[in-house]
Amino acid sequence: MSPVGNTKSDLKLAGVSDVTLGFGSTQVKALMEYLSGYYESAQAIVIEPDQTNIPPRKELFPGLKIHRVPTTFHIYENRLGRVEYIAQASKLIEKLRPDVLVIFTTFCLPVLFNLSRRPKFVIYYSLESVSAYGELDIQMNREIGSKVDLIIFPEENRAAKFFELCGQNEIPSCIVYNCVNQNDVTGVLPPSTRNGRLIHQGRLKEETGVDFFLDQRIQSFPIDLYGIVDGKNKEVIHENLSLLLGEVRYKGSLNHSLLSKLRRNYAYGIVFWRPADENTLFACPNKFFESIAEGVPPICSPHPQCALLLNRYNCGLLLDDWSFDSFHGKIKEALDLYCSERYHKLIENCKKAVDMELNWPTQMKKVERHLNKSI
Repeated sequence: MSPVGNTKSDLKLAGVSDVTLGFGSTQVKALMEYLSGYYESAQAIVIEPDQTNIPPRKELFPGLKIHRVPTTFHIYENRLGRVEYIAQASKLIEKLRPDVLVIFTTFCLPVLFNLSRRPKFVIYYSLESVSAYGELDIQMNREIGSKVDLIIFPEENRAAKFFELCGQNEIPSCIVYNCVNQNDVTGVLPPSTRNGRLIHQGRLKEETGVDFFLDQRIQSFPIDLYGIVDGKNKEVIHENLSLLLGEVRYKGSLNHSLLSKLRRNYAYGIVFWRPADENTLFACPNKFFESIAEGVPPICSPHPQCALLLNRYNCGLLLDDWSFDSFHGKIKEALDLYCSERYHKLIENCKKAVDMELNWPTQMKKVERHLNKSI
């Protein structure tokens, strides 16, 4: 149950998201729903971009009002798309005049500089590394001191790098792991009812190791791939995936809700991402936490946060490095362990990790201590 804070039914809560809800960044939905419950009966609205290749999923968010903003230019592929989106979102926030405003990622941060009236409480959810956006965004983040009341980071090293680059140490902050809202979890299945296969979800491109899945030495392993084919060579990758004849199968792209229902049937979840920069080294992937929440032990590349939590709870398998040999060996080890005593222990430790720390209510306690109940 969400804690009860303000009881004014006319309190307005707004969030500006950089993504369409329902496909990735589940924290947008989770945080906005939590705040709506905390400020009891708050009118909650989320502004999202109109990503033309992603349909709106308003039916998945009955507690939130979703306002979709169309742009002439693609918001990620053309910088003018970002300019358009920020301008329109700023006008909507000016008109709405929310008491509490949440800005998701530095992508949406310019909204704060366009407002003539500062909301009573502003949360900046810095989900991505600012450095990945370049020098202009770094400079902008150095100027938010009087505009933000709380910064939320998903990973310890990202927070440290932010303060090193941008200052702002005087702004209260907290680390909130990208945990699953427990209301979205459908339950842990016993190993005997699972399909014995491994699942990889997310964008399929070079950075996520798609070349490993196409390698002939992997074709005997029972792996299902879900996600959008992306990257520089996406046409070639898509063609190669369509030609697979072994145990590795490409199953197309599904929304988050359908994936959640399917994932619990799998033996393991594969979490692999090559670190090309600070942003991808200090990865904190949703699928890592989703797998743990559903008792599907993750097989992870050694990103610092994944290593930290797997070592803390012994609830998955960690690759030694990002090489093919390490990947191949760990997949083979995982399959050999399936349904063994150690495998059952991995599942039990997933449950333990969720009960103790890796759940949304526990993470939200870190936010709650900074909230102003007298708004």
